[in-house]
Amino acid sequence: MHLFEPVQNQDPYNTWLTAKVNVGGTYQLHEKLTVGGLYHAQIYNNSIHSAVILSANSNITNWLSASLNYSIINNTYTNVGLGLYIRGSIFQFFFITDNVMAPFLPEKTRNINFRMGSNLAFGCKKKEEKVMF
Repeated sequence: MHLFEPVQNQDPYNTWLTAKVNVGGTYQLHEKLTVGGLYHAQIYNNSIHSAVILSANSNITNWLSASLNYSIINNTYTNVGLGLYIRGSIFQFFFITDNVMAPFLPEKTRNINFRMGSNLAFGCKKKEEKVMF
């Protein structure tokens, strides 16, 4: 039984890439707390798929950071995300998900993303400001 019969031809093939737009910003409320917002739009099959994300990021200690976000994605409102970042000199380990509610509300869950990994982070350390009298 053949479900698919390939047909060879010389016709050209093309397809459009999905257009994406991201507009966002952050504001530092405190030395250890930053808040932000992002609007994401993806145009696919002549319709716009939108997402609005609000976030809070905190440097709890010199080696531990956390993030919390709330997303409205394609008319779903139960998207609460969480991230943890552990740093040592140039090594960073991270764990992040965009929907911690999914295991508790599986009937309302459309998507869940989970990432974990590590980075090598090189760069300059913050210079301490000298106070001049």
